[in-house]
Formats: sequence, C-alpha cells, structure tokens
Amino acid sequence: MFNNNKNKSLEDNFYKCTKSVSESEVIDLVESLATKIASMVEDTNLSIRIISILKGGDFFSTFLIQKLKLKLPNTKIKKEGITVSLYDKETLTVSSNKINVELNGCLMRPQSDQELLFILDDLYDTGSTMNYVKKHLTNSSKIIYLTLFGFLGSLSVADQEQPLIMNKCMCLRLIPNSGDLWYVGCGLDLDEEHRDKPELRFVIKNHYLLNKKLYLNNYNK
Repeated sequence: MFNNNKNKSLEDNFYKCTKSVSESEVIDLVESLATKIASMVEDTNLSIRIISILKGGDFFSTFLIQKLKLKLPNTKIKKEGITVSLYDKETLTVSSNKINVELNGCLMRPQSDQELLFILDDLYDTGSTMNYVKKHLTNSSKIIYLTLFGFLGSLSVADQEQPLIMNKCMCLRLIPNSGDLWYVGCGLDLDEEHRDKPELRFVIKNHYLLNKKLYLNNYNK
C-alpha cells in the first residue's frame, strides 16, 4: 500500500485502491437526498440546522449544504460540528475505552418548533457513534440521523422511494463489510489522508496495517 520512498505522498496510493463507489454515484446520492429534504421544507417556515460528526461527516455535510442552498435559496441553513472519536487508529477498530466527545457549544436539540435538525456522519459501522450521540440529544420529532454509507445489514437505506424517518438512523448507500476491508474517501481516511476525495475506495485492512509499519519504519530511518 505504501511506497518505501519517504518522500512519496500518500496521495498516489489512493489511486491504487479499488474503487467502490464512484464520484458520479456519490453526487447522485447527495443530489437525491437534497431533493427529498427540499420537498419537506419548501413552502414551510422551517429552517435547517446540520450537525456534522467531525471529522468524517464534514465531507457529507458540506456537499449536502451546497446542494440545499441551490434548491432552497430562501431557507436558513446552519452548519455546526461535534467531535466523537471511537476508533483506535492502530487497529482500525472501535474502542469503547477511547471515547472522546466534544460538543463544541452545539445545542443538541431543535432550537424551535420551526427547525429541522440533521445529524450527519460518514459511515454507520457498529452504531456506537450514533448511539453515543443520542445520549446527548433531547427527544424530538424533528431530528433526522443520516450517514453517507452503512455496512450491509446494519440499517435501512434512505432511497428515493422511502421517506426520511425521524429519530431513526438511515444511510444513502450500503457497502459490504467483510472485516478485512477499510474504506477511504468521502470523509473516511487513512491517517488523516483522503477524506476530501469525492469517491469511495477500499483497501485490505491487514495489508494496510502491515505496510503502514514498514512505511513508518523506513520514514523514520
């Protein structure tokens, strides 16, 4: 996965990963979601507040807001961010012993009856992140939980025919999870690289972890 040349950027390695969801597919997914949200909000006095779970959810929320502003030019749309960290970066697994939450001053409920609140993340994996976030939320009928991706069998898909369901986590696209795969792009990263890539690719987790150590050893020589 990594080149032994310590001056070689991880940028090149992104394109050696296998493509899973193309840029055009990601655009279509977010465009469809924006259209659905616009249909819920247009001709109402509702405002929209989007809380992004950082850092992964920032790609999704930024992209979605761009689409929403085009469709709802007269609607107030506000973006905020909270930090929930559950992953052990050494093993790429969820670690309940390393939970870190920063609300960054966000009010975790709709500010009024006229506000629709969205909680956005990049990936629904075990559900630990969303479940932890819900502990900080006040119950409301106007909160929608959405992730850009979710593992097969983990949750339902917010497709074009299905309405968005309040207080239930949904995703835009289901992807396979064999336990050996790790995804990059669309908010997902490898050592903080590739988050901003507009397409999803996957790598073999064990291959990455092995070569990460080799890369770092060579880099530090």
